[in-house]
Amino acid sequence: MPTTAAWGLTYPAATGHTRIWEHIQTLATDVDADLTTLGAATWVNETVAGAVVSGVAAVETIFISTTFTADGVSRYRSVFSGQWQATVADVFALFRLRAAVGATVTTAGTLLRTQGFGVPIASKSTPVYLSKSWIPAAGQTTVGFFFVRSAGSGTIQVDGGANADSTLEVMRLRA
Repeated sequence: MPTTAAWGLTYPAATGHTRIWEHIQTLATDVDADLTTLGAATWVNETVAGAVVSGVAAVETIFISTTFTADGVSRYRSVFSGQWQATVADVFALFRLRAAVGATVTTAGTLLRTQGFGVPIASKSTPVYLSKSWIPAAGQTTVGFFFVRSAGSGTIQVDGGANADSTLEVMRLRA
């Protein structure tokens, strides 16, 4: 019987037999095997922010990064979850996930995801969540979370440490 190109699922050929229950059983066995491997997602790395980082000017600043070894074939998900605030109202900020080969990532790193947020009330924490699923090249890879004030005045800060749980996580989804 032929199989699908992407997942190798078996399906009946036009000239195959008409015992449908056997075809369904073969398909169910293939799907069961594939679902078992999909369920094998594993955490690769997690970094918890240990300090508050502030930015006054419109300069992109790194807040947190984490390094892992990619296998070059698996899909990975990078997730930042945290909170930010501004010293004055009506501030707009951009948040970015970037990646680079090696042990460090800078603003020249590959942009994985960007999201803009505004804060209408001064000194009120606002959640920020960025996520990107991707396949990095084989070898050491570093992912970083960056922020920049793009409109308004005053200081913005991304919270970390004892008063906030800001994390950057990497998970291998599947080979």
